[in-house]
Amino acid sequence: MYAKIDREVLQPKNLGELEEYIRTTQNALIWAGGTYIMSRPGFYPEKDARPIIYLGNIESFSEITKNIRTVDVGCMVNTNRLLDVGNLIFSKLLLDTLASTTSSIVRDQDTMGGAICTPGRRFSIPGTLILMNTDVDILKVEGKKHTISKMPLRRIYDNQGQLNLEPNCLITKLRIEFESSDFEMFKSVGAPMRKPKSTVICALRCNLSSGIISNMQLCLTFPLEGMYFAQELCNDLEGSQVPFSLKKVLEFSEKLEEGIIAKFPSVTPLQRERSIKIFQQALFSMKPKIEQN
Repeated sequence: MYAKIDREVLQPKNLGELEEYIRTTQNALIWAGGTYIMSRPGFYPEKDARPIIYLGNIESFSEITKNIRTVDVGCMVNTNRLLDVGNLIFSKLLLDTLASTTSSIVRDQDTMGGAICTPGRRFSIPGTLILMNTDVDILKVEGKKHTISKMPLRRIYDNQGQLNLEPNCLITKLRIEFESSDFEMFKSVGAPMRKPKSTVICALRCNLSSGIISNMQLCLTFPLEGMYFAQELCNDLEGSQVPFSLKKVLEFSEKLEEGIIAKFPSVTPLQRERSIKIFQQALFSMKPKIEQN
């Protein structure tokens, strides 16, 4: 991959070497799978090229460890490998999200760390992982010291869903819960890379015991604008009885559109329309859970 890249490529083999490179290399570009970086206009050739710190040789970054209710996933684990390992344990929401990520060829390069740390754009994986209460380990290098802290994935983004990591910080590991909800839906409409201004990505989950909605979570991702979690709308839906009447679906749809306009005024009319259609499809699809004695 790097033979034709006319810039310095540093390849640490352990955390100690990585910390040293971060500490001593100015303006370094952290490289995971490189699928987004290589697709950017003007990446190569580039005047005043930034040095690259490649993460693929650090063994722990490619590890997957299953726990009782969670899976620890290194930042260099690619999407196809996570799909294979999680096929029997992950929820439908996460499996559908991972499978939707471009082609199988690109999924062999697309890493979990890269997927959640893409600058300037949001795609399908972060929203779903946030709904699944994912935590991340963050390595921070300051002077001659370093720290590793754990925090909810949601906190690495600002309130618009844009990446907000501090300088010299790096995601090293994700801890993903694999508990399923009674109703889960993932849907992507549009072409996130080629046509981001018309694309909408939706992740939704809730429980439906006795036909009553609880633990409602919704994330709408607009690639250029960020992620919208519609918390007020989800609170309004809590305690609602399914199936919904047409009147109720229209009422909740109106609240969703109002929320999108207030939070992301630059979202296009087509994106709003697609968001509403996806949301309505979800509400009409919700059925009471069949209780077993």
